[in-house]
Order: sequence, then structure tokens, then C-alpha cells
Amino acid sequence: MQDEPLRTPTPDEPKEEKRSFLTQIPARVLLSLIAVLLATGSATAWWTWQTITTNRVSPPPTESEIITAPIEPAPPAETEAPVTPQEPVAQSPTAVPDATETAAQVFWLQDTGTNLELVPVDIRMDEEMSDSEQLTLVFEQLIQGPADSDMGSSIPEDTELNSLEIREDGVHVDLSDEFEFGGGSASMMGRLGQVIYTATTLDPAGSVWISVDGDPLKLLGGEGLIVDQPMTREEFEENYPL
Repeated sequence: MQDEPLRTPTPDEPKEEKRSFLTQIPARVLLSLIAVLLATGSATAWWTWQTITTNRVSPPPTESEIITAPIEPAPPAETEAPVTPQEPVAQSPTAVPDATETAAQVFWLQDTGTNLELVPVDIRMDEEMSDSEQLTLVFEQLIQGPADSDMGSSIPEDTELNSLEIREDGVHVDLSDEFEFGGGSASMMGRLGQVIYTATTLDPAGSVWISVDGDPLKLLGGEGLIVDQPMTREEFEENYPL
């Protein structure tokens, strides 16, 4: 047998061996190997990604900057100056008449020791009364006499008021004849003054006409005190000093 010369493989020969090796593997086995490689590679890739994400260092949370407006201090409370209480002003008490009442005056005589003086005293009455009604009420008080023992009257007790009228020319007073009797000249002048001043309590400047049982009074008393008609307060003070 003749020895065959050794053949030196060329560089392309190993590739041919590899190709021949792959071509010798059945197709079913080759597909199985590829599937295993793919599965192994996917698992390796998933494990690598989990490792990277878990090892990643999360950045520290940033603290949100809280911006607060500066708080201005409250202004100091205004202090009010102390108020000095004023002392109440003392007022002198004054008599306040009832709104539904009015006052007229009756005149009494008071002995001062040297002479007689006419003294007025208020008489309360309803303000809705007419002037004639008020004067009539006042004259009824005059004829009854004073309740105060310090006051007096020179009008005789039995004297009666016959009538009283207020006319344009003055107050007309008609008395009973008892008015003409009793007492001296001082008593006569006193009673005359009481009638004149009481009759003009609502009109101090008014005139008074005096009659006795319907007749004008001309002479008063036994001494014949002359009575002028009509008569006013001013005329009485001039002609009949008490």
C-alpha cells in the first residue's frame, strides 16, 4: 500500500467542518436549542434590569421652600385720656304745676301790725274751665273765708255771690246787700280791695264793676266810702290806702 501524502488543511477547512457539523444536527433539536438560548437570554436581561433599577439611588426629596409673609407687629392700642367726671350742678327745686290744672288767686287780708296787706293764695282748678267758671269758683272761696288762721277777710260771712260775668268792659260782680254792712272804714276799704284784686286775678289790668242786688255800688258803709265805677287795681292803690 502506498502511503498517501499528508494533506495540510487550508484555512477554509475548519469552516467547512463547522458547517458540516451544523448540517448534521437535526432541525428539531436546533430549534429547541434556539428556544432555550432565547429564554435564558430573556431571563438574564430581566434580572439585569431589576438589579439596575433597585440599585439606582433615588435623589433625596427636595424640601419645598415655605415662603411666609413677614408678620407686622400690631400697633399699640390707643389709650384714651381719663375723663374726669363732672359734678352734677345742683338745681333749686321748682314747683311744676300739673299739666291739666291752672291756678287763679284769691286775696286775703293780713295784719302787718301797722296796716293791712292784700295777700294772694293760689286756687287750683281744671284748665278746661272757662274764665267765668274760674272766677266764680274763686269768688266762692273768697266768700267762704280763709282756711289759714294767719289770713283774714273783712267780707261779712252772710254775703252771697249773686252773679259774675266777664264782658268786654271788664268783670261785673253782683253781691248781696250783706256786703255793705259791718265794720269801720278800714274794714270797708279792705273788703273792697279783696273784691277788686280777686276779680282781676286773670287780668290784673282789667276793670271791675261792683253792684249790690243789681244796683251799682256808689257808697260803701255808714261813713259813705265813695266807690268809683269801674275800678282798677291801680285806682284802688291811689285812692284807698290800707
